[in-house]
Amino acid sequence: MSISSFFASLKAKLRAAEAKVEAKYEAEKAKVEGEYKAHKVEAAAKDKIDAVEQKADDKLAAAEEKLKNATTETEKFAAQAEYDIAKAEHAVASRTKHAAE
Repeated sequence: MSISSFFASLKAKLRAAEAKVEAKYEAEKAKVEGEYKAHKVEAAAKDKIDAVEQKADDKLAAAEEKLKNATTETEKFAAQAEYDIAKAEHAVASRTKHAAE
């Protein structure tokens, strides 16, 4: 084997090794980016679920207050219906949060 063939072979091996390292780097980079994006999506979903639960809590508290302050039968009936709806929404929000955890 001549010296030029030897160096050409060595150069080819070096390029192959560089390509292998580059491929490993890109694979690891994609893995880390994927994990980061998944974490970001998970955090956003958790925040949204928390916001929905908080809104349901607020709605339930307002309905309870209306029910306490209702004086006529019509107001009591409407307030009770609103309270029942708010209670059901709150239960769904709580179940959703617990299912997500």
